[in-house]
This record gives sequence, C-alpha cells and structure tokens, in this order.
Amino acid sequence: ISAVKPKISTADIGKDWTGMAREMYLVGVDETELEPPKSPEPPKGFKAKWENFWYHYKWPVIIGILVVIAVIVLIIQAMSKKNPDYHLIIASTKNISISAGDAFAAELGKYGRDLNGDGQVLVSVELLYVGGDNGQLGVLDQQKLTASVFSGDTMFFGFSPDYYQDRILENLADSDMAFFDELGIEGEGVSEDGRTWTWREDPLLQTDAMEGVPEDLIFGVRTVSGTAGGKQSQQMHDECLELLRAYITKSPLEQPSA
Repeated sequence: ISAVKPKISTADIGKDWTGMAREMYLVGVDETELEPPKSPEPPKGFKAKWENFWYHYKWPVIIGILVVIAVIVLIIQAMSKKNPDYHLIIASTKNISISAGDAFAAELGKYGRDLNGDGQVLVSVELLYVGGDNGQLGVLDQQKLTASVFSGDTMFFGFSPDYYQDRILENLADSDMAFFDELGIEGEGVSEDGRTWTWREDPLLQTDAMEGVPEDLIFGVRTVSGTAGGKQSQQMHDECLELLRAYITKSPLEQPSA
C-alpha cells in the first residue's frame, strides 16, 4: 500500500519562507525593541506647557498679533480722521510742495465756515501734477482730475493758465457751457469775465511757505452743469463759491449759529 503524500500549496511554502526570513532578521534583536513606541507624556506645569505651545505655534501667534495691531491702527486712523469742510484741487503743470498746499489750506480756513459741526474749519488741498513729463504718476493725476471734473465730487479748482486754456476751455469750445461759474464780485486778480481769480497779488505768496510756487495759478468754482453730482454738487458749489468770495475780499464768513 503506497502512502499518500500531503499536498503542499505554494501559499504554505511562502508562509514558511516568510517566517524563516523574519527569524533570521530578528536574530540578536531584543523583544523590547519590537514594542510599539509609547505616546509621549504631555508636558506638566505651566512653564513646560508654555514652552511646548510656543515651540509649535510661535509664528502663527506672532503673525496674528501683527495683524491685530495693523487693524487697530487702521481703526484709530479712520476714527481720528476729520472730514474737510471744503475740498480744493490744484492741477498744475509745475510741481507744488505739500507745505505750500498746507499753507494755502490753512489760510483759506480762516475765511470759511464750520460746515460739518466738528468745531473747526478744515480745507483740504489736493495737488495734482498735469505737466505730462512725470511718467505714470502724471498719468494717474490726469485721470483723477478728469474723473473729479465730470463726477462733480469736487467743485473748487485751481489751474495753471496754459492747462486751463488748452485743455479745459478747448474742450468746451464747441459748446455753450462755461466751466467756471461767475464769481459775482470784483477785486484784485478777478478776470474780466468775472469767472476766475489769480493769486498773483495775494499776500500769502510773499511768505516763506509759498516760496517757489507758480504765481499765475487761476482759481474758480465749477458750474454744476455737466456734472453727475446733482444736489450734492450744487451744495458744494454754493459753499465753495462763498468761500472763494470771502477769501478774495478778505471778509471771513460768519459761523453758523448753534
């Protein structure tokens, strides 16, 4: 009688070789080294916890603090910023210093009214360069001037005479519309048509703060016609016209009664 040989599958052979290989690799290895690593113990005590937290979250905390500080600064600036009672744009083909603009703003403020009731008369003077040779900055100033002229968000303007003649009046040559409204007064520096005033003889130009500014600038108040501002532009027009008249005649306006 022949003996029946057990069948050995390839799977069993694979298991045997795997086991043998494992035992060969583990020769001389301590069993404790095969145990899974233990979870690190959490830090104990305030100092240890703080050092662990700071190690992992130092930069997120620093960035977060900087962001909070920036937001606080912006909020403070927004809250402390005062709204001007009047706004003037001076578009010049020659550079005008910021100090000269501030000096003129302060002088104008002596003749105006406290329109917003914040306790002071504040005039803002925005200086735009339209000389055409100042690169991208000059282009941006020109675009800003054009937007303000047509939107009606500013009604009080000062121009270099050549720019006023060649760019402003030239664009209106085919229409019956005037750019500046009539001032309704006579005085030193008022043009023959009564629409503009030049500050050539203004005593302010003799001060050190105005040294180097162009003496031939002309000023006026934009007509409401052709703007998109509606009633708001009309109100600014009336207020700025009143201020310019007061400055030309050196007659400060009375403050509105409480």
